[in-house]
Amino acid sequence: MSVPGAFSGIASSANGSKLVAILNGGISISPDSGATWTLTSAPLTSWGFVTSSEDGSRLVAAESSFDVPAPANPGAIYVSADSGATWGRTSAPLQIWRSVSSSADGTKLIAACGSGPIYLSADSGANWFAGNLPDSTWFSVASSASGQKIVAAGNGGIYTSADSGISWVWNNVAAGDWRAVASTEDGNKLVAALAGGGIWTWQTKPTPSEALGILIELVERSALPAERQRPLLSSLEEASASFVRDQNVTCIQQLRSFEQKVQAQVTRSEPALAEELIHAAQDIRDALLKR
Repeated sequence: MSVPGAFSGIASSANGSKLVAILNGGISISPDSGATWTLTSAPLTSWGFVTSSEDGSRLVAAESSFDVPAPANPGAIYVSADSGATWGRTSAPLQIWRSVSSSADGTKLIAACGSGPIYLSADSGANWFAGNLPDSTWFSVASSASGQKIVAAGNGGIYTSADSGISWVWNNVAAGDWRAVASTEDGNKLVAALAGGGIWTWQTKPTPSEALGILIELVERSALPAERQRPLLSSLEEASASFVRDQNVTCIQQLRSFEQKVQAQVTRSEPALAEELIHAAQDIRDALLKR
């Protein structure tokens, strides 16, 4: 439906039922996918960005005046733990905020400011610390579902972290104004927008442990009946346990057993699925052989 007013930011729960939006200087929420809206108790101010946890219960909103006539005024970051019913100001420093992102459960937060460092919180905004990154004009941040893999983009390029912001790696991208960035749920695929330079994508291969988890999930989500999934999952679970014990040879053997079972039990009835499963298992074996 169409809602009149000046929107400047919006976020959604994973299922799309709970929405939060910056509307006419306030923050409004919708519990019914936008059919109805209610203005919350958040103060009326120059809100710039909002983000939501997966279930829509934990919300974050950052004040920002970077897009209004100078002088720009630093603002605060507010959070809500009850789907927007009540709001509280966090201890984040006053900054010209340009982006904010959250883990799926809303506990790990990352915020970008127009001039300075990246700020992070590991406790839903109760406490904040500056990330180990050079001060820059940061435009956008994004988080994986776990909050472990995060990304920051700005004038200084694109940086990624695999440990919730403790350490960072520069991604060796072209210089320029990286204005927006987004991440997949697992953090292994990123997409970024370069001002005047198009859309760029980046992908990293998951670790063997992550890849085994993805492969197990692929089998579990397939249309194969339970009795045909069971022997496949048995091999993958044994492979995963062997990898945890640092028994790579045994892990590789279990992956080969998995491939043989797929060829015998899946190839004839589900050739596309069988090809995908075997290819994924082979990629894991190749990665283990290179260790």
